[in-house]
Amino acid sequence: MMSKKLLFGTTNRAKLDYVKTVIQPLPIDIVSLNDLKIDILVEENGVNPGENALIKSRAYYLASHIPTFSFDSGLYLEKFPEEKQPGLLVRRINGKQASDAEMLDYYIKELKKVGGQSQARWITSVALVESDNRFFIRNFTEHTLFTSQKSPIMNPGNPLNSIQIDPVFNKYTSEITPEERKQTKGELDAQIFRFFDDYINGSLRMGK
Repeated sequence: MMSKKLLFGTTNRAKLDYVKTVIQPLPIDIVSLNDLKIDILVEENGVNPGENALIKSRAYYLASHIPTFSFDSGLYLEKFPEEKQPGLLVRRINGKQASDAEMLDYYIKELKKVGGQSQARWITSVALVESDNRFFIRNFTEHTLFTSQKSPIMNPGNPLNSIQIDPVFNKYTSEITPEERKQTKGELDAQIFRFFDDYINGSLRMGK
């Protein structure tokens, strides 16, 4: 089967490498915004991850005219009070976009306030825009454990991986190697793989 070329609407190298690892060995050739030198500002004003993912995918599809997918996520920690829930604003702290170091510092401090750890879930959406009037959306849930004890390994661009324990691998998310992901897919890995497999096989339902 000939490979399908898809644009991943991200400039985050860690996320690009992650998705490429997870979808192996599907016949998909993923390119990034950096590869195509696309540099446009997209206002993510959706009310949920699905809307934000679709906003990004549509904008980058119009810029590239290549089938385009994007992700967006919301984070919810069981022990955090409602006013502290990150939701869609995982990286926005005290009214501004936080750096990797600022994110880690903030979440570690908040976790210590609630006993040092908390069960949590990520609500992640992927939106794939294939043409002007054809798109697909799927929502995923990933369960994880957050801890105030930081791994010495950090993934630039995905700093929270170093304070999350993946329940499938029973280790810090930042310490899971590409080889391990190829052999044993985690909860989110399996859901992402299934989405792209369904897309290649033509079994996705259009729209939401």
